[in-house]
Amino acid sequence: MGRLSLIFLVAVLWPTECAVISTETLGPESCRDFGQGFERAFSIPGEVAILECPLQVHYLFNPAETPYSVTWYDERTGSEITALEQSVMLKKTQVWFFNVTMQQQGKYTCVVRTQSECYKQATGLVVTEMTSEDCERPQRGLQRISAHVNDLLVCPLRKYLKSVDSPSIQWYKNCELLQEDKKFVPNEDMLNIRKVHLDDAGFYTCKMTFRVAGVVREMAETIECEVKDEFLMKPQMIEPVNEIIKVERGSSFRKDCVVVVRGKGIPMVDVIWKVLLGSEEEFISQNTSHRVHQKPMNESRTTDGFLMVRTLSLSAVWEEDFYLNFTCMASSSRGQPSAQISLVPAGASQQYLNQYYFNTNILYQPVHLINMCIFISSETCHS
Repeated sequence: MGRLSLIFLVAVLWPTECAVISTETLGPESCRDFGQGFERAFSIPGEVAILECPLQVHYLFNPAETPYSVTWYDERTGSEITALEQSVMLKKTQVWFFNVTMQQQGKYTCVVRTQSECYKQATGLVVTEMTSEDCERPQRGLQRISAHVNDLLVCPLRKYLKSVDSPSIQWYKNCELLQEDKKFVPNEDMLNIRKVHLDDAGFYTCKMTFRVAGVVREMAETIECEVKDEFLMKPQMIEPVNEIIKVERGSSFRKDCVVVVRGKGIPMVDVIWKVLLGSEEEFISQNTSHRVHQKPMNESRTTDGFLMVRTLSLSAVWEEDFYLNFTCMASSSRGQPSAQISLVPAGASQQYLNQYYFNTNILYQPVHLINMCIFISSETCHS
């Protein structure tokens, strides 16, 4: 082989070896191969096992406008899985194994075909014998709940509820069926646990009984519940307290938004200032070079929780700033308390203010009238 031919052969082979997504033949046509998906299905012999096609078709094409088909193959034999096989059902992008056996454990490939394209990706089925005397299954997912508050566990089987008829879920801790009492409140795919204690840690199993193709089936998942000895209460707005503040035109102005979060843990709270302009709310700029801006949030620990402070700053109060609603909001998963301030000219009379807020339907409870407040370099307020 001449040197020129050898160089040409290397140039042809090199991209094929380095490709992340390969093109391989599966059946009569070639498919783009996305390898093996991260998710696997776990089951025990005798139950129902469901494999989901790992291909996210909406990233590949528009499924609403493009007709496509889904075919499953057994990697061990290379043969297509059909509905004619015993105890197997094909349903949309899923393949169902009824009374799954140890022999059905292995890798399966989902192939999606359109008129012009073909894609494939593999997924795994793990079937394991039950060996524990405490009823927890060989594989389980971890969920964490917080001590000293009400919390909940979520059944991983909830994603199948719309795929079956007459679903019913029961919850167990170890082998004991949980009924509603002062501690536990089973609620379909969720288990509410009141006043979580450290002793509530352990293994919980949700068992789903359902009907499919006219036959009653069941499947289950075990959750390893870990209790975190920490809790965080709903954020509490300390200030502002819905204030009307008199201020001189041209003066500088600053107002702290103070929020307290009691408890232990890592507070996921964002304190932010915004303003109502017409019918639209806009967040105050965080660029400290702007005339109207908000300072970075300052967070500190207290004896019983956390203190968060974010300052609204106006380097000079203009006419357009008067009678606007500046709102501070503390955003968290446990609630979003908020409070407002409104700036008014220092010479505004009480009668005018009462009439203004009555006409604009703005309600302040309680209403605080604060005399002209000018912040100087010492950041003290003088009336």
